[in-house]
Amino acid sequence: MVQLRRIVDTGDASYALIENLMREAFPPEEQRSAELQRRNVDRCNIFICNAIEVDGRFVGLLNYWNLEDVVYVEHLATIAALRCRGIGREALSLLRRQTAMPIVLEVELPTDELSRRRIVFYERCGFRLCSDFDYRQPPYDRRYSEIPMYLMINGEYSLTQSNLQRAAGQIFDAVYAQ
Repeated sequence: MVQLRRIVDTGDASYALIENLMREAFPPEEQRSAELQRRNVDRCNIFICNAIEVDGRFVGLLNYWNLEDVVYVEHLATIAALRCRGIGREALSLLRRQTAMPIVLEVELPTDELSRRRIVFYERCGFRLCSDFDYRQPPYDRRYSEIPMYLMINGEYSLTQSNLQRAAGQIFDAVYAQ
């Protein structure tokens, strides 16, 4: 049974596993520095770091932000040996049951098979692609450039340009302005 266990202290034994999985699963330009990530876990009350566990065993991570109008999923990953087994879908389902707010996430443009599969995965999880909204992920680090992406939204949220701009502004202010 998939469970989300919030990590509120980087001294938690699972946090080292989360850091390792972050480095493995995401390219450097899609991660903040380890120091800033640890600060968010230890001190930022709107940043939620979760270990995904099955029967008490670490199998992945789900990090998100409780923003004013939306929940923003920043990172979701399962360990490589357990991918494509429904764990990510179950983790997102648990998150949906925990919040009444719309859930927003970023996805890469569908330029290759892997990025297309990610979009299909999130669509199967009930997310809608906002392909007509111009969105660029700001860099976590000045060494990198912004990344053109799409937003995807789950839940009852009017996909007007105004609402999407508001959600993007909240993401930029809370997540990338560090």
